[in-house]
Amino acid sequence: MDWAGLLPEVLGAILEKLIESTDHLRFRCVCHSWRSFARSHPVPSPLPWLHLPHNPNTTDLRFYSLSEDRVYKIPFPEIYNSRVIGSTSGFLLVVPNSSSDPQVMIINPFTGTRVHLPNIYRPGPRIYPDIVWDYSGSVVVGNLECPQVVAYCRPGDHSWTRIGNLTSDTIYKIVYKAGSFYLFECVSAKIYVLDGETLKLTRIIELPHHGFKFSVFIVSPDDILLCTDLCFNENTRWVSVLLNQNFLDESSWSNVTDIGNYALFGAYRYTLDCHSSCYVLSEANRHTGLRNNLIQYEFFSNKYTDIHTRTCYIYARKLRNLTCKVKGQCSCSSNPSWILPSFDNTLQ
Repeated sequence: MDWAGLLPEVLGAILEKLIESTDHLRFRCVCHSWRSFARSHPVPSPLPWLHLPHNPNTTDLRFYSLSEDRVYKIPFPEIYNSRVIGSTSGFLLVVPNSSSDPQVMIINPFTGTRVHLPNIYRPGPRIYPDIVWDYSGSVVVGNLECPQVVAYCRPGDHSWTRIGNLTSDTIYKIVYKAGSFYLFECVSAKIYVLDGETLKLTRIIELPHHGFKFSVFIVSPDDILLCTDLCFNENTRWVSVLLNQNFLDESSWSNVTDIGNYALFGAYRYTLDCHSSCYVLSEANRHTGLRNNLIQYEFFSNKYTDIHTRTCYIYARKLRNLTCKVKGQCSCSSNPSWILPSFDNTLQ
């Protein structure tokens, strides 16, 4: 059979049956004619993948795909003897463990894109060990250390530039969405909104409660979703999801039990660790069994196996009644983090 000669309507019927973004990429690899046809059909937005912590002495990045229930290995020589810190945008920050090789970079492991950043082993500000950060495609905003400030840099810059009087020890999450950076401050329960290009403060949003560490999501420039997920003991659990449909009116928060075609991805138990307690919001309209669910992971150790390897179970928990089902499992050594794979060389 001449696969390259299939009619366009046949190729379109095949693409309509493909749910996974990875299957769309495989479709494009069949031949030149299939790849040309697929250019007019965008790759569907993938569900978040778990970025599994790697051994600094290896050069393989590992990701778990829940929708396919499999682990992908991607070789990346640059990560040898380095710390790798994920972001929800799908990019990874690579920070060398040795000052003899101080090159810091952002990589997109799915396209091979690399963005070099200013040296962190020089006098003055350097990247904070527990950095939270995000990348707009032209600007990086993150925590710095010595002094503890929030700063930004652009590709090609030789140094970081401080942003106002914000301090890194109280900012626990940074997200870029729809032309703005959102910085979540845990002490006064506020969200600082910065213009994505000028980095000027454009708005301060008051969260409805103080004293708790919320997981916050920017659905659109006009909608913000806030989730508190606390485990008081082994048998008691409380989950609250709030929606603010008007940024200009901080009093317009309401409890919701239906988030439509979206799903929330995070850790099963509340933790002070910023990477595991911050959730990812993702559209799940192509995965009907995950819509309107909390997708969470939890670790279990097996005393008969390597103490450095633990089983990570992924649960889907319905928002309406908190009933849950196991959806998948994988193995890793420490807390993973959810990221949204980006198969394009530019951010959307």
